[in-house]
Amino acid sequence: MSQPGFIQGKPVPFRPPFVRRVPVMAARVPPPSADPPAMPTATPPVTECLQGQLPDAAAGQAAAAAVVQAAALPSATSPDQAPAPDQAPAPAPQVTPVYRGNTRFLKWVDSDSGGMSVKLRLTEADRDERHPFRSLHWSARPGEGHRLKIVLSLPAAEPGQKPAVLWRGEATLAWWADDCANGMHVTVKLDDGPDGAADGNLFKGMATGAKGEALRFACWAVADDETLQPPPAQQRPQRQKVPFGQMDATRQAAIKCADEAFRMWCAGEACGLIGKEAAAELPAFAVDPAAFAAGVVRAYCGVASRSELRQPGPGGDAARARWAEMLARHRVFRPAR
Repeated sequence: MSQPGFIQGKPVPFRPPFVRRVPVMAARVPPPSADPPAMPTATPPVTECLQGQLPDAAAGQAAAAAVVQAAALPSATSPDQAPAPDQAPAPAPQVTPVYRGNTRFLKWVDSDSGGMSVKLRLTEADRDERHPFRSLHWSARPGEGHRLKIVLSLPAAEPGQKPAVLWRGEATLAWWADDCANGMHVTVKLDDGPDGAADGNLFKGMATGAKGEALRFACWAVADDETLQPPPAQQRPQRQKVPFGQMDATRQAAIKCADEAFRMWCAGEACGLIGKEAAAELPAFAVDPAAFAAGVVRAYCGVASRSELRQPGPGGDAARARWAEMLARHRVFRPAR
């Protein structure tokens, strides 16, 4: 069995490979001589070791080498083996939070059945972008929404001060919405398990509603493998916008029939476009303006369905030519700005 080493006069036990390497105090090496001292055959007494006295320098070197060899970590050639202690671990990847910024404290609820939930208005969300939580699964039932890691804190009182953390832990997404009353807002259910510390006393006395307490809110989505996942906007490939002139005729017609200005033009020009008899058979414009505009397009282009505008052949070519003519008449009525 390998000889143990000693640090500051105390024995160092054997360490398995996965334990941090323990530095070993090397014995003082005497000047070389013609006749090197013989290596002892017996283990030094424990009392001598505790007093820092080794009977032989070579024995100390042998003991140190044995401990280093026993405690040496394996070569990091396979992913399941630990790296060498002098090799710095790779830095953890930086994951962008789903949302990080100021919020307005709208409401909080604490019940025995549903646990504690907090409703926040995302005051720094971009109104021109999608809701940051749009693609995450939500559920009002505890524990069934998308798992999150969140930090709620009060803003720093003075520049340079750190914000006071109110709550840090896991939560689940209970609801998200974007409306004219509260803007972009989100409701999260705080975890009251061993990793959470949901306590209603944290929020008692805080202002709620439109003039609620201003809070800092940082939130990360948690994947099934317990890793942080990028926001949904980063996971989706950005869809490249296709100019209207490069779309096929069927898609152009669908977009135009959803446009209010095009619908109004169809209502005013229906009799001149398709005739009074055909216009009389269309759905009432006041009841369903989109269906009325689609009927005008079908009648003018001579198709039973707008999908025929993309069909090949002479019939499709004629229908597309009529659609291009209809678009030209609409542009004359309402020139492009």
